[in-house]
Amino acid sequence: NGGGWLGNLTSLNNTGMYIYRADQPDTLRMVGNVLDPATTPIPVVTGWNWIGYVPNYSLPINEALSSLSAQTGDLIKGQTSFAQYINPTFGWIGNLLYLQQPNGYQIKLAAPGILVYPPPPSNRPFGGLHDLKPDAVSERGSSYWTVDPAQYEHGMTLIGMLQNNGENTTEAGMELGAFAGDQVRGSAPAIYIEPLDA
Repeated sequence: NGGGWLGNLTSLNNTGMYIYRADQPDTLRMVGNVLDPATTPIPVVTGWNWIGYVPNYSLPINEALSSLSAQTGDLIKGQTSFAQYINPTFGWIGNLLYLQQPNGYQIKLAAPGILVYPPPPSNRPFGGLHDLKPDAVSERGSSYWTVDPAQYEHGMTLIGMLQNNGENTTEAGMELGAFAGDQVRGSAPAIYIEPLDA
C-alpha cells in the first residue's frame, strides 16, 4: 500500500544471492561500476551459502570455483541446474556447466573458505559468451515437459539411475519429471557421467 519495503533486510550487496517474488512482471535495473573479482572475495561457511556471481563474464564451473577446497559431495545449484563435486580428476559434474552474470547460486560446502572468481581466461579476452558454443552455455531444454521455475520458491536435486533387474537402463534421451498430482514441477534429461561411465 505504498509503504515501501519492510523487514530486517535493509541493503543488498554483490556477494550474496537473493530470491525475489514478484506479483507482476517487471525489470530490475542494476546500475553501478564493474567489480574486480580479485578484490571482491566471498567468505563461505560449512553448509549452505547464497553467493553472488561478481564477474561480468561467464566462466566454466571448474574455473569459477577453483579457489575453493571443494570436497566430494559439495553441491552448487542455480535456479534450474546444479553440479556436484566428485573429485580433483573430474571436478564439478552436472548440468550446471557455466556460472554467469547476473545469476546467484546456492552452494553447500563441507569446508569453509574464500571464493575469489578468477580473471577471464586468456583465450577469451572478454570472458563473454559470444565465443562459446551456444549449446555449451545454455541449459538443455526439456523434450517432454515445460516448467516455469519462477513459480516455485524451492528447488531440489536428484542424482540416480533407472535400474531394471539390477542393471542400469538409463539411456540418452530419457527425461525425468517430478509431479505434484497432475502438475509437473520439474524435469531434467539424463546426462552422461564420465567417472561412472553411465
